[in-house]
Amino acid sequence: LLFGFTQMTVGIISLHALAKWWSQIWFEGKLAGSIHALNQWQEQWNHLCSDGGFIGSRGVGCGATDSAELQTRVKQLLEFTKKSTPNSQTSLFCSEGELRFLVIKRAMDLLYASVGTAVEVTKPNPSDGISWQTSIATMAAASYYAWVNPNRRAAEATSHSHSSSRQVIQNAWGMVGISALKLLSLKATRLLKGAALAERIVIAGVPCFVLSKHPCPDVVASLKRYARQQKRRARMSALKSRLSTIDEYNIAGGGDGNGSREYGHKLSSKQRRQNIVLHLTGGGFFAHTIASDLPFLLDWSDQAKAMIICPEYALLPEHTFPVALNEISRVYKALMNGSASPQLGFEVDRIIVTGESAGGNLAAALCVKLGMERSSDIEGVLQDREQQHESVSSTAASAASSPTGEMDNEFHSFEYHNGSMESFSNSCAAVPLPSALLLSCPALNLSLDLSPSRVIGNEDPVLPSGLISAISNAYLPPQVGIGKQDPLASPLYASDEILRQFPSTLIYGSSDDPLLDDSVAFNKRLKCVGVASELRATHHLPHAYWGLGTAGCFPEAEQVQRECQEFLIEKFEER
Repeated sequence: LLFGFTQMTVGIISLHALAKWWSQIWFEGKLAGSIHALNQWQEQWNHLCSDGGFIGSRGVGCGATDSAELQTRVKQLLEFTKKSTPNSQTSLFCSEGELRFLVIKRAMDLLYASVGTAVEVTKPNPSDGISWQTSIATMAAASYYAWVNPNRRAAEATSHSHSSSRQVIQNAWGMVGISALKLLSLKATRLLKGAALAERIVIAGVPCFVLSKHPCPDVVASLKRYARQQKRRARMSALKSRLSTIDEYNIAGGGDGNGSREYGHKLSSKQRRQNIVLHLTGGGFFAHTIASDLPFLLDWSDQAKAMIICPEYALLPEHTFPVALNEISRVYKALMNGSASPQLGFEVDRIIVTGESAGGNLAAALCVKLGMERSSDIEGVLQDREQQHESVSSTAASAASSPTGEMDNEFHSFEYHNGSMESFSNSCAAVPLPSALLLSCPALNLSLDLSPSRVIGNEDPVLPSGLISAISNAYLPPQVGIGKQDPLASPLYASDEILRQFPSTLIYGSSDDPLLDDSVAFNKRLKCVGVASELRATHHLPHAYWGLGTAGCFPEAEQVQRECQEFLIEKFEER
């Protein structure tokens, strides 16, 4: 018995010593691997930056003597990161934030790998949207990649050189933009979040979601009245009535879908005013992520006491630049000039425009477009005033010889002065810019210029760098004839004169987002021209992370949501 006990004790001690020895070897290996990987990365980065810099706010940095050579070195660096980073076992430990980031990375890799395989197998037609064959193939591929590491396959599917990368985006991101899912999310929002208003209407010819957490019986009644009128008009059209009566739906004569139509209901002088959040969803111009945005949008409505309006702007591949921007501009102008008020049942007080990812691009581009129109109007008024001044001067000279010449001159000058100033005032105040701008991971530069964040953020779970070129080339195809540095497509390249008109701006980014440098450069340019702009970046969150703030397990995103609510409250209360 004593001998057996001694053998067991010796065995336990030996196993403990062996485990400790293996643990020490494992730790030394990890440490050596980390040092080796760090040295390799530093060597590659120094080699990349040896002869030049990266883009700044306006172009390629000084000292870049050979753009082709720079592109080659960047591609070599990207290949290095792809080979070493995903499968490396060099990290000593992971924080909770890093673990959450890795979980998102695994889930998105599984999605991209599955969709990429399904697209290659089924070869769907891009114009047909998401087909049932592709959906079934995606589920079958997902069951396989759930057990096999999908990282390499996902990297191939999202590579800029992959021929089907556009279809991968359309099918992967389009899953959250399916009409049935959006309507189901709308109904679920009423039950789970207690939405007082969650409807889908049409403003200026563009379908829009209207959301509110606070009771708004006037708006609900107005929308129901409008729906009844639309049904009545549809019945009248079906009957092809030829009665010579006044059309109550087209009293103002318009009916052109541009927000100029009266809806048979006049607003009373005591009609309440309402703050608006015009939210532009992301989705790479291929989809609307309204289904994932609904929870935090209702929280914004609750805290800021505002109405949320989300336009369903035109999407790729059917509609390229600038269709989506023009639709959003029509909605914004219909809200600002009051033509949508009879339909909504309230007058607009203040509008804050928000946008994430591609929606951030459209939000900034909307401000650029409005700024261009205002500058053009002001220039036109100044030219008219100069022409009128020349006309008045010639008239005064011809009338100076008459006894009443002096009086006539005074009269004409007074008439001109009042008319020109009134015209100048009206043109300047025709379509004011939003009260504020709130952006998250905005795509402000579609020119495909390289920057450090686009290299370092190549492994972003949601937006690998390879997808940026696919989105840019689809949104701005060569046949459009518009350069990728056009300010309406890439707001980063707007002139200082236009940027100086921007409202207060708050931009959120992520340290691993490939578009972070776009936000840094844009924020810098806004601050340089005197705009109250601020950039805040977080760690351990992927591109377009606003929706994670309501998931319950991402404290960084929850903090961002609280700050967004505070920003909206502050800007709505400013006078």
